[in-house]
Amino acid sequence: MERLILSGRAFIDNNVINRHCFKNVVMKIDHMGNTKPTKQFEEKKIDGVISMLMALGIYLSNPHYSVSIY
Repeated sequence: MERLILSGRAFIDNNVINRHCFKNVVMKIDHMGNTKPTKQFEEKKIDGVISMLMALGIYLSNPHYSVSIY
C-alpha cells in the first residue's frame, strides 16, 4: 500500500471516514524491521486503513491476478 500511495497509483476516496482514519495512522517498525500501522491517538480509529490493507492483501494473493506492483 505504501508503494502504491507514494507512486501515485493508489486511489483513496476522499471521504470523511477515510480522512479521519488516515490522519490517525502512524507506521511502527518492530525489532525485526517489519512495519505495521498503529494508532497515533488511542481514542481514534484506523479501521478503514486496516480494511484497505486487508483487501489489498486478498487481491494480491488471488492467483487470477499478478502480484507485482510497479
